[in-house]
Amino acid sequence: RLGSSLGAILPVIPNLPDLIGNVDLADDVSDRVGRLHSALADFIRVAIEANAPLVLFLDDVQFIDDSSARALGWLSSHNDIKGLMVVLSYRDTEANASPISSKLVTKLKAAPHSLSEVVLHDLSAQELTEFVTDTLALASERSAELSDLLLRKSGGNPYFVGQIMKDWADNSLLTPDT
Repeated sequence: RLGSSLGAILPVIPNLPDLIGNVDLADDVSDRVGRLHSALADFIRVAIEANAPLVLFLDDVQFIDDSSARALGWLSSHNDIKGLMVVLSYRDTEANASPISSKLVTKLKAAPHSLSEVVLHDLSAQELTEFVTDTLALASERSAELSDLLLRKSGGNPYFVGQIMKDWADNSLLTPDT
């Protein structure tokens, strides 16, 4: 079903022949970018038809390269691909510093499709104290000092909080009372 344009997708998915057999690599189209975008859309349509809806998750989009941003922008402008959900994760403070990701986010917000934006904030001192209290099963008075230290070290970033606590546990700096 993908036809001769399938060869355009091989550089992106090099193991594709293992999944579907030999692929015709005829290069009869001069517009490789357009051909790649069409092949990618066709590949996604076939994948959705063969199985079930497809979720495409891309993390750290603030670091996206120009070619990937153009492909994603092109894909988002085609409403004929049903059953596809694209989830992007990015740090908005860094995305605004990158002209490529900033332009992509602006384009995605203007595209004619359903868009939901979930903004995650840093943990407040109270939320961090509640998290430490619940996680370590401590009385809130006992967790306050540890929460303050975590807040200073992590800035309230939930990912960093988890990494710091894991590091402390791995190095036996955070152990349960016996």
